[in-house]
Amino acid sequence: MGTSKEACIVFCGGDEFQVHREGERYVQTLRSAHPDWEFEVLAGAFQNQSEVATLLGRITESLRTLPLFGGGKCLWIKSFNGLSDSATAKSEKAQELFAALLSEIRGLNPAHVRLVMTAYPIDRRRKEYKALSEVATLTFIESGSAGLDIGEWVGSECARVGLRLTSEAQALLPELVRGSTRMLCAELEKLATYQGEQGPILDAADILELVPVFGESDFFAAKPQSVNDSAQGAPRRRNYPGNPPWPRPSRP
Repeated sequence: MGTSKEACIVFCGGDEFQVHREGERYVQTLRSAHPDWEFEVLAGAFQNQSEVATLLGRITESLRTLPLFGGGKCLWIKSFNGLSDSATAKSEKAQELFAALLSEIRGLNPAHVRLVMTAYPIDRRRKEYKALSEVATLTFIESGSAGLDIGEWVGSECARVGLRLTSEAQALLPELVRGSTRMLCAELEKLATYQGEQGPILDAADILELVPVFGESDFFAAKPQSVNDSAQGAPRRRNYPGNPPWPRPSRP
């Protein structure tokens, strides 16, 4: 039997998108390792004290109700906001919820039950955060691309979606989306669909044609300073559904 820290896995931080993705990946990995387990998801956000009591009841019932025909169980509490700086999260009812949750975690057997939490937003100054870190495996994710090797991250995401880019194109993408990991993922998936399995490797000029500058309303935005002169003047062309991806759009 493992420790209680193995039974509760928490992903939290200032970037809701990354927090959710890490939690989702963990649950997918657990699902692959335990195909006979039952998987349940609960929305963990609450807006008032009555919702706090309802959430506590659902969590407690779920953790104590194991599958009828054997096997383990994973409960994923998504978008938990009980560690935020809001008045509701600091209320007496919320503190009761947290105390009861910690008690449940301490009694979990990781061989049969896993509790996964994705929590956002987070106030790390709160004593509840420290208390949770003592009984759970807790991963804090910085906001946006802070603390993240963005180049390595883009490379891993390209491999995940099967996208082939030149090194210059790979370095350009984070600039165009202003470091937004949410936008990066969306654009990488669009580019992978555009490229297909047989399309040639995309370069910086292709990226300028296909990816809009995040936050700019102008359809033909100026290129970032870091792009070399070989890509200068290439208009960005959006490819809407129905536009054939190949041959490549002509360049001036």
